[in-house]
Amino acid sequence: MSPKGKPIDQLPSEADPGSQGGGVPPNPENGKPTALVHILTPEFHGFDATEFDDIPDEVVARATADELRTSLYWQYVAKSRRQDPEASAFSYKTPDEEVVSVALTPEEYDKASESITKLAERRYNRVLTQRDEKLRKETGDETARARSEEDIRVAKRGAMRAVLVRRAKMEELLEKGIVPKIELIDKFIEMTEDRNYNLARGTRESVSSRFETLRTTVFDDMLDAIGLKRGWSEDMTDRAKRIIQKRLYTAGTIRDRIDNFKEMLALANEYYGHKRALILTKIFEAKQYQRQHPKVVADILAVDEERRRAKESEKFQLPTYE
Repeated sequence: MSPKGKPIDQLPSEADPGSQGGGVPPNPENGKPTALVHILTPEFHGFDATEFDDIPDEVVARATADELRTSLYWQYVAKSRRQDPEASAFSYKTPDEEVVSVALTPEEYDKASESITKLAERRYNRVLTQRDEKLRKETGDETARARSEEDIRVAKRGAMRAVLVRRAKMEELLEKGIVPKIELIDKFIEMTEDRNYNLARGTRESVSSRFETLRTTVFDDMLDAIGLKRGWSEDMTDRAKRIIQKRLYTAGTIRDRIDNFKEMLALANEYYGHKRALILTKIFEAKQYQRQHPKVVADILAVDEERRRAKESEKFQLPTYE
C-alpha cells in the first residue's frame, strides 16, 4: 500500500505527468543507474576520463589513506628529555592520556586553533593597551598606565567576551560543520558495508547531490587541511584534489575504485572523529574558563542589562520642544 492508502497500481503513473493534473514531469536523469559500480565512474559525475590523463598512475597509486593520514592527525611522541606531552592549540587528550593533534582547514583554524587561556590573556592585554593609549593622549603623560579598578574590570570583561564569542563559533562549527559531515560519512559507510554493489542507492539526483557534498565538503576539506599543514600552494591543493578524483573515478578496475572509496571513507571517519573530539575539548575549556571567573560573567550580565535598559529608555523617551 502507498502512504496515502491506495494500491500502487491505482496511483498516477510518474511516466504520465498528465495523469497528475499537469504536474512537473519527472527528471529523466533519475531513471539512470545509481549503484555504487555506477557512482564511481567519471560519466556519473559528468567528467571525461581523459581529463585526468595528465596525472601519472604511479602518483595516484601513492595517494593512499596511509599517505594522507599522517598529515590529518598524529600522536605526540615523547622525546627523551621531555616526558610530559605538550598539547598544542589544536591538540586534545584522549581518555588514555594520549595527545592527538588534528589538522584544520583555514576556515576552522580561525575559529578553533587558539588556546582559550591565551585568547583571554591576549584580549585582556589588548584592552589595557588601548586604555593606556587613550589615557596618555588625554593627559599628555607618555608614562601613564590605565590600571584603575574600572580599567581592570573592563579588561576582564573584554577577555571573557572573547571567550564567549569563541565558544559560540566553535559550537556553531560543531553543530553545522562537523556533525553533519560525520552523519554523511556514516551514510556512505553503511552504503558500502555488506551490501550488493549493484543495488540502486536512490534517485540519480539525490545520490549525485550527496556524493558531490561528500567530495567537496569532506574529501576536499581534508586536502585543504593537509595543504595548510604542508604549506601547499592553491595549485598544489587543487592538483591533490584531482588526484583523489582520479583514484575514485578512473583508476584501476571498479573493484579497485570501490576499495579506494572505502579507504577514503574510513580515513574521513577517523579524521572527523578526532576533529569532533578536539572541538568538544576546546568548548569544554571555554566553559571551564567561564566557571572559573563567575564574577566577570556576572559583571558582563549586569553591564549588558544596564545598557539594554538605557537603550529602551532612550527609545521611548518623548522628544522635547523648546
